[in-house]
Amino acid sequence: MFKANIGKITIKDENILADEKYFTDTMPLKDGMQNLFAGTILKMGAGEKLEHLEGTGSEDPIAVLTETIKGETKDTSAVVVVFGRVNRDKLTFKDGTAVTNAQVEALRKNGIYATKGDK
Repeated sequence: MFKANIGKITIKDENILADEKYFTDTMPLKDGMQNLFAGTILKMGAGEKLEHLEGTGSEDPIAVLTETIKGETKDTSAVVVVFGRVNRDKLTFKDGTAVTNAQVEALRKNGIYATKGDK
């Protein structure tokens, strides 16, 4: 785990990965998002920037944030999981609430497998 302060944001790495086989990418985040938790599931938004799900059920999650970002995003990029196995109990919506089975299934269809325990 690492913790760093960069400008107006604080980044703290969290262990959301459940396996050693995964792909990550550094992708830009939508400006104006605040206090994102590690494990936040993200979708592609306008301008090819990731943004958090609204929880409507019709959204297409494509990535999971690997670090906590405190403060407001402005020209910010973050490391996200784009393929592999993650800990289901670490996944959250933007407000920190747990994700639903529908979001877990949507992630699975995009190559991100949210599991509990060692299975």
